[in-house]
Amino acid sequence: MNRLLVDCPDLSPAEAEALQIMARSLPVVADLSRADALVYCRAQQDELVIVHEAKPWSVSAVHSEPMVGKRSTHHEEPVVFKAFDRQRYAQGFRPGMIMGASTTQDVFPFFHQNRMIAAVSFETNETVRNRHRRRSPVILKSISVLQSMLLHNRLDLSGLSRTSERDGLLVVDPQGHIQYLSGTAESLYQKLGFRANLLKRKLDELGTNEAAFLGVMQTRQACEFETREQDFFWIRKGVPLFDERDQLRGVILGVTDVTEQRQKEHELRIKSAMLQEVHHRVKNNLQTIAALLRMQARRVPEGLGRDALIESVNRILSVAVVHEFLSHDESSEINIKEVSQSILKEVTAGTLGPDKQLRIVLNGPSLLLPAQQATSCALIINELLQNAVEHGYTNRDQGTIEINLNDSVDETVIEIIDDGEGFPAGFDLERDANLGLQIVQTLVKEDLHGRLTFRNGQGVHATLAFPHKTATERKSDGAS
Repeated sequence: MNRLLVDCPDLSPAEAEALQIMARSLPVVADLSRADALVYCRAQQDELVIVHEAKPWSVSAVHSEPMVGKRSTHHEEPVVFKAFDRQRYAQGFRPGMIMGASTTQDVFPFFHQNRMIAAVSFETNETVRNRHRRRSPVILKSISVLQSMLLHNRLDLSGLSRTSERDGLLVVDPQGHIQYLSGTAESLYQKLGFRANLLKRKLDELGTNEAAFLGVMQTRQACEFETREQDFFWIRKGVPLFDERDQLRGVILGVTDVTEQRQKEHELRIKSAMLQEVHHRVKNNLQTIAALLRMQARRVPEGLGRDALIESVNRILSVAVVHEFLSHDESSEINIKEVSQSILKEVTAGTLGPDKQLRIVLNGPSLLLPAQQATSCALIINELLQNAVEHGYTNRDQGTIEINLNDSVDETVIEIIDDGEGFPAGFDLERDANLGLQIVQTLVKEDLHGRLTFRNGQGVHATLAFPHKTATERKSDGAS
């Protein structure tokens, strides 16, 4: 509303509010009118500005580019200026050609408390207009009534979905007799077994679920329902048609077949449930393997062999954590903060000895990552955390390790900072890295396509940064 008041200083707040109310129903009216709908206001005496627009879903739009905010003079919009000057309906052609075709404008005044504050132009190319004229007089009259209701703000279609070229249309009188049936609507009812002409038939004789018609008759308002007809799922919309005396003269009914969409949604739900079950079983199998390795580790004398088994257990459990989250969440994105909390608990329970008083702190917001990236991050966090615990506090019993999560516009940054003993003098990451650090470097380079840096001093400051995945890469992960 503020934009309206700025662009059109002659409008009062109440008039701007009236335009906003009208604009909420504009898209559905544009669909049924098979026309672009543009709302013009005066920016100055000799200049107009488009404050609202609605492009139709039922036919190709005349204007491919956004039109809101566009200003025009009398030379550029003579028909719209004529409607303003005469304060009544004006019809004509827009100057020039659009995509090689002329554009017809039907421009109506919009009044608020007896003052014309805007003009609504319904615009079509000549080909679409000629086809539109050949439609039944019943639907043409109904659309005319609908446009009149819009212009008098006696219409609320904000709760309805859009109407496309695939939707069937009916016009029904208040007694329930079908006065008009589009070809698409006829085809839809034929799927239910109706072969005879349905014109003049009463809806309640058909035995179908006409919830939208009944809803309009009971509430005198537009309504929308999803119904099931035999093996088909239909979305039914109902729009009341009132005359100037507020008498209900008919109902426009829209029928959309969403059977294929609902079948796909059902298949996706089944697939999602199966995937969740697979992740659940993978998690259980990984935990079983980890338990077997733990048993094996207890039977191995203390030393490098036992340490290697314990490290393998922790790596397996890090991957199991990701599958645990995937088994509970239908989405393919994982909250790496929650994963980090689980890893932290595993490290605290399985690695820290009773003599170590280390405090491990997790900072930062929740970060959602695709499953593949989350798995790599889980392994990296586990390895760096294990490395800090095992090697940073050999001669110390107390300390603090921080895990910091950060997210910028382009990349995710994860820091693991300890106040331990740091790398030994002369340490070279390429030459001296243990297996865990080698795994980390491989994951960063090959899986995350990121960078890993270490700063050695009062402990070790490890920084992992990697770019966000594109939508295409996320879809590829989901497909794999």
